[in-house]
Amino acid sequence: PTALLTLLSALLLAWAATNLESRHFFRHAVPALPFLFLLCVRAMEALVDRLPRGRLPAAFAGYLLMVGAVASDPTVPLLLRQSGPNPLHEAARLFLEQPGPYLGATLQKLRDPSSRTMLDERGPTQAWAIDHNWQALVGKFVALNYGKGAILVYDQMGQTPWYAGDDKIFIDSLGLTDRVVGLHHFAGRAEREPLLGGYHALASTLLGWLFPQEQRTFTSEEALEHVFASRPQVVMLTIFALNNPRRLPPRLQSSKVLSSGYRPAFKLLDGAVLVYERRDLPHRLELQAPAGLDVAPWEEHDPT
Repeated sequence: PTALLTLLSALLLAWAATNLESRHFFRHAVPALPFLFLLCVRAMEALVDRLPRGRLPAAFAGYLLMVGAVASDPTVPLLLRQSGPNPLHEAARLFLEQPGPYLGATLQKLRDPSSRTMLDERGPTQAWAIDHNWQALVGKFVALNYGKGAILVYDQMGQTPWYAGDDKIFIDSLGLTDRVVGLHHFAGRAEREPLLGGYHALASTLLGWLFPQEQRTFTSEEALEHVFASRPQVVMLTIFALNNPRRLPPRLQSSKVLSSGYRPAFKLLDGAVLVYERRDLPHRLELQAPAGLDVAPWEEHDPT
């Protein structure tokens, strides 16, 4: 069992480390964590079995020392090689200042994670409050300004569609939740990466034999045609997706369909999210924005 746990952990961690995504620990290492935890428990069991009883306090002290070293670090790594204050320090400071309200806010969070408490305003995770980070705010913007049945193209699937409401339809221009765009992007990576190329060739052969009428390879033109086929009212693009020329969003932004059929409408978050609206829709006279979201009109002659 130990050898199998070690093998699975190593394989999953290697996959996470070689992935092009920037959030290795936040996303791709998650499947490895249960195996790593089991390995840690197994290692502690082996240590206890082999150490004389007189040395167990010393082993426990060593464990506390390692945990203390992590807890004492004033900063922790964040995304994109940034760092921030240790959340344990922030939580301890807030608890010492207001122990009663802190415990009450913690209990409220356990009862209702989406509720707003002092932890969201002053706590260690205030920048990533579950309903007040930029992804959620963009979703609330959509909910406030676009009606039932609105179709939107966007490259961030997760909190934004959730807070936009289940009466909206989202088309994922990155392909995480869209079959055509996802297959288009995967085929592009398979051409560049030998391992994925071998898998793609094998899977295409087998699936082509089982489902001969099913198309599994799509060009960028076919993917764009698919995205615009349902005549979405809104197209939203993030600068993060636009910075990757191998993805579909940059081609979407430079497409003739977008330039001729859509007008620049708004810039959210100081230009981090660009919003286009279909030209045949009436110009919006009133705009609603959730608290905390920067929204600016976007003039059509503005090149940015």
